[in-house]
Amino acid sequence: MIKRMNMKTILISIIMVVLISATACGKSASPTASGNKETGNTATGDTATGEKAAEPTDLTVWWYAFWNGKDGTPEGWIREKADEFMALHPNVKKINIEMLPGDTGPQKIDTSIAAGSPPDVTYIDLAFLPKYLKQKVVIPASDYMTQEEIDDFFKSLSDYATYDGKLYALPILIAPRVLYANKTMLEEMGLADKLPLEGDRSWTIEQFKEIAQKFPYKKGGKTYYAEQINTTALNWTHLFWFWNFGADLYNKGDTQFILNSPEGVKALDFMLEMVDAGSFRLVSGGAKPSDFWAGDLAFSLGLALTEDKVKETLKEKTPEGQPIPEVVAIQFPRGPGVDIAKSYSGIGGLTVFKQKKADENHTKMAMEFAKFLTNGENNKIVKELGVFPTKKSSGDVFGGDVNAKIARIMMEDGKDLGKGEQTYKIFEKLINAELDSAFSKKKTSQQTLDDLAKKANDMLKQ
Repeated sequence: MIKRMNMKTILISIIMVVLISATACGKSASPTASGNKETGNTATGDTATGEKAAEPTDLTVWWYAFWNGKDGTPEGWIREKADEFMALHPNVKKINIEMLPGDTGPQKIDTSIAAGSPPDVTYIDLAFLPKYLKQKVVIPASDYMTQEEIDDFFKSLSDYATYDGKLYALPILIAPRVLYANKTMLEEMGLADKLPLEGDRSWTIEQFKEIAQKFPYKKGGKTYYAEQINTTALNWTHLFWFWNFGADLYNKGDTQFILNSPEGVKALDFMLEMVDAGSFRLVSGGAKPSDFWAGDLAFSLGLALTEDKVKETLKEKTPEGQPIPEVVAIQFPRGPGVDIAKSYSGIGGLTVFKQKKADENHTKMAMEFAKFLTNGENNKIVKELGVFPTKKSSGDVFGGDVNAKIARIMMEDGKDLGKGEQTYKIFEKLINAELDSAFSKKKTSQQTLDDLAKKANDMLKQ
């Protein structure tokens, strides 16, 4: 059984905070990795890789309890990899490993940076990378990589970790989203034949509307909706409608908020149309969202799960006495002019932090270890967490699972919430609050998005 830490703090990103919760199982710090095996002709100063032996050095690595090693413990995997790496690089004499608690790990990293003693290598949610770049404490990974190594990452992921032309982190996991459909409910309504269940399962907004306009659906004294628009707290799922109508939150350099584009207005008009018709349920204020997995909705955006995990989730969530429905994963519907459905993925990666007295050899070995952990073979381990490798060379780790296939297609053109220092604040403080003014009929779609853009752009200038 894979022991997982609280994903709200491991994957950190607001997307994960909204969608993922798991049982916390933080571990205490593990001892120093052992097994300093040396291979190769060390008598002549050569390493196992044939490179000229460098000066001896030690590394410090902070890690989370993502998955178990062969010994059955979460710290076992990272220790195994440390031993393998030291066998390849005998000049690395010791790798000190500390396991971070899921709830306070990010704060501990921040504290270590403030004290001038960060770890050499650690995992972070890449949404926090701009903060560390502003502090000038991150070493550019691309300074130690070939273009071929960089190109092995899915482009949307390397783009997300690239600033001013340099890759500053090595993505290690990606958690793409797909659209789920309650096929059983739609069969009852005579609509299941309209679902895109062949090929890559792509479809358009117009095809989606053929189903959505048949809602609300009343059965047994209960009202069911096609979907819901949730503007409470940090909910973000409505952004998929904007993205799949062709709108973007920011321009290419994340210097201007541009959601008030014609595409953005069309997307908001569509959502208003669906809410006004009763097809979508509006969740605002203190309202409780409907639970797709308990059978309340026909469609819902969610973290990509394997088919077996979907069945397991349904078994857990379906109310007692009700038959377990069949749920299928499909692509998000595309608006006019959008050729590929857009997804969002929570992205985690490894950073190498600057050290006050580190020499070039030390820095290089820290970067080599980060590269080693994220190579195509080692990157496959992330499947144990139910998420995807970031390397093309890792291949299909889910054995042809249909849901995984759909997720892999969508994650190749991922969207994000912006990379600038102010983008999280804009999402947290402005977007949902401003959208509520449209749903409450206080403003038109254009007025709403124009006012939002003005406030967001003022914040970007700060």
